[in-house]
Amino acid sequence: MVVPASTERCSLPWKSRKILGTYGDESMEDVDEKWLQMSPLLPTLIDKDYDVSLPIVQSSGDGSRIPEEHEERGGVVLPQRDVFCTGVMACFKLGVQINLAALKDELTNTTYVQGAMRQYLTIKSLREPQYSACVSSGGYVNIITTCSGDDARLAAKRCARLIQKHHNPKVTFKGHRVLNVQAMTQFPFKVNLPSLVEDGVPGFDVVATSPTHVSLKAQQESCTLRVGRSGTVKACQANSMKVATVTLEAVAPYLYLHREWW
Repeated sequence: MVVPASTERCSLPWKSRKILGTYGDESMEDVDEKWLQMSPLLPTLIDKDYDVSLPIVQSSGDGSRIPEEHEERGGVVLPQRDVFCTGVMACFKLGVQINLAALKDELTNTTYVQGAMRQYLTIKSLREPQYSACVSSGGYVNIITTCSGDDARLAAKRCARLIQKHHNPKVTFKGHRVLNVQAMTQFPFKVNLPSLVEDGVPGFDVVATSPTHVSLKAQQESCTLRVGRSGTVKACQANSMKVATVTLEAVAPYLYLHREWW
């Protein structure tokens, strides 16, 4: 899970802000300036014409994508945001055939599904890291967890060891691969979606729009963002938490430029 660079929060009661454009005895400019200094969730962007060109990510020698904790663009440092992992889907192989009916009787917290086209067994674990696994008779396992990185891999290994212990000692753990990482972050402002779609976001393609959200697909990464009008941004279809985080960071300056207040 990504650790936020700061745990401070803006203490200004924005939902109580007057429609006339003032809060107490302060003007909108004074409040905006104070808010920009206090909130760790926002890039310190003042000028709309400032250069926020991509690339979205940097590549290491082995081809992986590594986000910087603080990326400087045009002399302005964009602070790291709170990014939370909401789900990771992965798959791996057990290396042997599995008797699903027998496995159901040997384990607890299981559900055996017998369909016309497919048979599988679901295993749920309440132990941290929690997971829900779907096991096929061919020894293929799809597993979903709410953690990322090493914890997600640990959950997959524990699932394999559980089957090895209670069902077949020849069970192995191999071919682990992350299929989908979902993450989210929350900005303390609303987003003007029509304005965002009209101006566009460099490095992203608009794939779907609605009155409540806009879906953006990154051109340089396998990641899709769902931008909500309330300021909630969700990333999905990423192959790692690093990719999801760096894609959320890349779109942040443009969301700030199209912000609107309650």
